[in-house]
Amino acid sequence: MCEGTCRLGGTPGFARAAEALAAVQGRYDGSLAAVAAWGPVAADPAGFRARVLFQVCVAAGLHGAATVSRRILLIGAGRLR
Repeated sequence: MCEGTCRLGGTPGFARAAEALAAVQGRYDGSLAAVAAWGPVAADPAGFRARVLFQVCVAAGLHGAATVSRRILLIGAGRLR
């Protein structure tokens, strides 16, 4: 349970407290994956809107990771273990 949390300097207690936030993040990631899969195949204008939404969400995630902690961005990209 502490694998990712400990990499970021957290504790098992913090991981338990943040469990609900992690569940929300999982739903967000699933929704983003659905938009990424649906956008390219959907007819315009809905497909265009889905592609724009995906790009805005990715840009917001990259900005958030870079401004909060570059370590989060590296771990999310799988480059740091």
